[in-house]
Amino acid sequence: MILSLLGRKVERTSFDDTSIAPNIFRQAAQEKFTLGLIGSTKVVISGAQKILESTYNIKNIVSNSGYFSDGEKPEILSKYLKCDIVICSMGTPRQEIILLELRKMGWQGTGFTCGGYFDQLVSSDGKNYYPYIIDKLNLRWAYRIFREPKRLWRRYLLDYPLGVIKLTASIKRLNIRKI
Repeated sequence: MILSLLGRKVERTSFDDTSIAPNIFRQAAQEKFTLGLIGSTKVVISGAQKILESTYNIKNIVSNSGYFSDGEKPEILSKYLKCDIVICSMGTPRQEIILLELRKMGWQGTGFTCGGYFDQLVSSDGKNYYPYIIDKLNLRWAYRIFREPKRLWRRYLLDYPLGVIKLTASIKRLNIRKI
């Protein structure tokens, strides 16, 4: 969105059901890939696994909640080393750190980060999380604040505007240096 405001055309790609997730899951089923899911609570990750198994007929899924101690981490991450695809839903920066740690352990698969996707998948029982009109008008962010105000208000009302200010300042500095 920010780059669009700056005159750059950017196609939205996100790991959710309105973008690339269904394609990834269909390919995983077709290729008989081992799929790794990591993140959220035990109840949510278990629900997400069941939905993906039944919706996409994926047979090989490794899953674990995202709540574990640093002492448990090596054993938990070792379960994912044979996964072809790992989808990590732990929020930034934890999800990125987990995928980097897997890579350092020798994992050779493809990783995706997906924020709160597993929670959305389970809360919608595998159906569309976003109403059609919300998705069509690109108001997913507003819908998420409406659905999860306690968790998201700070991110959308404080953190993101601060990020926009910092990005704008960085772009201006770069443009000044080019002159």
